[in-house]
Amino acid sequence: MKKAFVVTFTLLLAGTAVPQQTYYTLFRYRSFIPAVAINDRSVALQAAVYPDLYKIRAAETDMKWVSESDTEIVRFWKQKGDTVLHILTELSGMEWKEAEFDIYLVRHFPTVGSSDPLVIPIGGIGPRGLLEEVPQDNRLTLNLAFQMARRLLSQVERSDEPTAFALTSHPLMRQTPLRRDCMAMLLALVTCQNMLGYDKANEAFESEFWDRHFPAKEVFKTYLMNKWVLSPDKTLASKILNESRNSELVEATRPPRPRTTATDGQPVTQIAGISPSGKLGFSVRYESGNAMVIDTIDANRLAYANGLRAGDQIKRVEGQVVRTFRDLVDKILSGIDKGGAEIEYVRDNKIHILTLQKMLLPVYESEDLYFEELDEDSAVSGEAGPDDN
Repeated sequence: MKKAFVVTFTLLLAGTAVPQQTYYTLFRYRSFIPAVAINDRSVALQAAVYPDLYKIRAAETDMKWVSESDTEIVRFWKQKGDTVLHILTELSGMEWKEAEFDIYLVRHFPTVGSSDPLVIPIGGIGPRGLLEEVPQDNRLTLNLAFQMARRLLSQVERSDEPTAFALTSHPLMRQTPLRRDCMAMLLALVTCQNMLGYDKANEAFESEFWDRHFPAKEVFKTYLMNKWVLSPDKTLASKILNESRNSELVEATRPPRPRTTATDGQPVTQIAGISPSGKLGFSVRYESGNAMVIDTIDANRLAYANGLRAGDQIKRVEGQVVRTFRDLVDKILSGIDKGGAEIEYVRDNKIHILTLQKMLLPVYESEDLYFEELDEDSAVSGEAGPDDN
């Protein structure tokens, strides 16, 4: 049945209804899908993302722009949104546990989007003062499918199915850019190959836009793209469950490695040049032209978990050039406090962008696994040297 709307457009059929304009005989369309509404009127959400910006301009004006500029994505979702959900569900082998949610369209957002709440920027991406224009084409469609896939993967944590624990505990389902995001992109890309055609979907993925905004792209192309072939009979869930926990893929996407801790909570092992108490976990060196390059990085801590590596040259943080290590750390921590610090860096002579965010980091004491999160109040504790954290 279709849900009535007051402010938002309800565009999907829930339950087992047949999707609109469907000609894909590969899929059964018998799975439950949630009712999803597009919300392009959330002034409060847009204002909350950039509180400083909207002290000097009206969020209402930007959201009016959104409601006037989202015709393409609204039309696509109205015609094919439920088909997207059905295909994602059948390819994943996972079930939706929530009955309904909104897709929030905003003008500006610090990253390409968020899966919870599900936010898609259609105007600009980036921190205050440096906004990259969002492409209004198949790259935007792929982002929509990607954020939807990320949300679907999180549904497993709500499931009481026998295989749910095996899935949630598998290394490839850990919430890191190189693992769960890779799984979500695989779902999204194969879904778009069915929706848009193989060539158009791959062209969108191979674009410079996704070079900048998908830090796991190299790993994805090496181990997953065209190698993990998904279908309703060969689902992502089955692929993950059949993947050895010490496989080459798992090793290549390793999140922070386990560490033992002493009774005072400090790491037993230390890395020369890096403070044992800093949460970011890297030091820098200066090369010609005062270029700031990551010298040493601890695989147990936040910077590594988000995708930074030794040898990366830091260009900007939050759109601003950084001159000193302390300035670098301060801008990163300030950005993290606001939801994520956008870092522009050079690796292999190519410019990349990633958003360094808080995340749960696995820690082992004896044989028990638990997780610790970046401290809310202070991401750097203790004394750090001038060029390490």
